[in-house]
Amino acid sequence: MNSPFGPPNRLGHQRPLFVFRLRLSPLVLCLLPHFWFIDRSLSAVVQGALAQRSSSSLRQNGTVPKATDKIDEEKRAKFFSRVHSIPMQTEHAMELYQHWIDQALSGLLAAVANKKLKSLPRPAQDEFGECSGAAKTVPLHARCVSRLLRSGFDGRKIYAKAYAKSHRFDRYRMQKKAAIRGSRQKAAALRGLRRLEWLRRRVPPTTKVVAEKWIGAFRTATSPARAARTLSPFGRRLLLRSYTEHRRERRHASKKKNPKKTYKKCV
Repeated sequence: MNSPFGPPNRLGHQRPLFVFRLRLSPLVLCLLPHFWFIDRSLSAVVQGALAQRSSSSLRQNGTVPKATDKIDEEKRAKFFSRVHSIPMQTEHAMELYQHWIDQALSGLLAAVANKKLKSLPRPAQDEFGECSGAAKTVPLHARCVSRLLRSGFDGRKIYAKAYAKSHRFDRYRMQKKAAIRGSRQKAAALRGLRRLEWLRRRVPPTTKVVAEKWIGAFRTATSPARAARTLSPFGRRLLLRSYTEHRRERRHASKKKNPKKTYKKCV
């Protein structure tokens, strides 16, 4: 085979033939060490390419085995040494295939259900979640999805559960509100009484005593009812209420001062 390289030198390196055809000028002499380095690298590359080409052609013919076959066999043996192989019968393989098919159908049904649930309220979604959670097989799951597509979930079951759970709390809350409302009304009434008492003590009387006709008796005071006739409706109502409260207080005070007396018979 024709080679672009000449015969090897004493060191065993092959030199290109075109180097000897050049004139030995000073520039060539300066670049000569670089040519030796290029010669060595090029010869190594070309020899490797020729060897790879020859080995590949022989491998195609089946005369030379692969260089990596031994390494592949070692890696394969190392891999299978870590793998636990369990023999499976035909029934077990069919069960495994059926399980995969069920998973695929469940995923498809779940995708259809999720698309439909986006347009439903939260109680209906919770009701469908309870139905699908109780479904342990693909037919039961498909039944829930078909009911969902027919708008069979309206959330009434969830509403009933929520009402039954909060009914007792609602009654307690209403009772508490009634008690608070009653206490507020009582507090408002007490504040009104305190206000009336303050007005009775601080506000000077603005009533005018009206001279009445003499009817056969001498009157030294005017009753509040008679004096209230000259007041406005608001002042009349305020005066009568204060008089009533004051009269009740006088009655209680008289009972405390004069308790019921007991007398003993004198023999």
